[in-house]
Amino acid sequence: MKKKIFSFMMALFAIIGAVNAQVEVQVGYGITSSEYLPSYSYYYYSLSEQIYTAEEIGTTGTIQKIAFYNSGQTKTRNYTMYVSLTSKSSFSSTTDWIVPNSSDEVFNGTVTMTADEWTYITLSTPIEFDGTQNLLIIMDDNTNGFSQGMSCRTFSGPSRSLFIYDDFTDFDPFNMTVAGYCYNEHNQLMLDMAPEATQITVNPD
Repeated sequence: MKKKIFSFMMALFAIIGAVNAQVEVQVGYGITSSEYLPSYSYYYYSLSEQIYTAEEIGTTGTIQKIAFYNSGQTKTRNYTMYVSLTSKSSFSSTTDWIVPNSSDEVFNGTVTMTADEWTYITLSTPIEFDGTQNLLIIMDDNTNGFSQGMSCRTFSGPSRSLFIYDDFTDFDPFNMTVAGYCYNEHNQLMLDMAPEATQITVNPD
């Protein structure tokens, strides 16, 4: 009987460990970088939208943090970040903005992107990514000031990003009618994820 209880407890700990385990998933590789993504810090305001396909992410689970790699100088920016799922795999034009829901907001605050490091942004609402849709990340830069030198790593993907920038317009992601710039690069990411737990059937008898 003690042996059966021990086996049951070990299986239970395995389930708990699977639920609590964290994995880091890198999306995209290489040394290419862009000053435009996730925001163009040479200007006071900017807005970017980026699509990541399920194939690019390559796994499923709960996304709890998203990181960008800044290969330029350390810079501090003020972001509102929206993350959601989408059926779109690319942007069809320079005005093909995806309008988020207010519930898609996962971060609002100051981010310091350190030079030559991954900078992690903790999501206020984790995203359940099941691999059946694609991932949309919107970065609204409301800094109201410019800074030089931020350039984050990117990788190729056909029309996977759309961005705009200006010194006088604080863009509203819920009301985007102006033309931006379509780009065949999008940021490399590091996703801090809790993988889907493996189901284990335990019979203590």
